[in-house]
Amino acid sequence: MTTRDYNLYGGNPPHQDSKTSKSASDSIKSSVGNLHKKVLSYFSHGVGWTDEEIQILTQLPPNTARPRRRELVLMGKLKNSGKFRKTKSGRKAIVWILGDNLNFVSVEGRSDGES
Repeated sequence: MTTRDYNLYGGNPPHQDSKTSKSASDSIKSSVGNLHKKVLSYFSHGVGWTDEEIQILTQLPPNTARPRRRELVLMGKLKNSGKFRKTKSGRKAIVWILGDNLNFVSVEGRSDGES
């Protein structure tokens, strides 16, 4: 997965129109492909993870791991398994599994199962 494969949000990581948010988006843009690969490397057919587990496995901070997971869902590389596991705090969390789309397809306005 390369930076040119990244076509969500107009080709830039999501950001608000504030200077700090735009700066953060610009600074991570060149790393997005590698971060997607890092998240995906922990998934195999039949094995799924919650956002909290992804953060622990990848050692990425929540504000980096969750947006990358969401982008992978929008690209069809991960999907909602329909199952839940409890987080450390005891709340239910979606278990994400490999998606059906192993090739990049730009998807706009698709729901990723979050509420």
